Amino acid sequence: MEYVGLGPENGKIIAEENALSYAMECCGIVKIGYGPDWPEFSNMLIDWFYSGNWLKEESCGETVA
Repeated sequence: MEYVGLGPENGKIIAEENALSYAMECCGIVKIGYGPDWPEFSNMLIDWFYSGNWLKEESCGETVA
């Protein structure tokens, strides 16, 4: 699976395994450690970040990040 950008994100394709790091980089989030809420936070960040100008699709083999 991958995230395909739309509108202002057009042309960007983010592999699912890179989705969290790309979202964190774009939001300026630096991970310092793993707290007990880390899994929940990371899932919520991915859901939120890719809810706007992104579509989740099957991989086409061409990714940007």
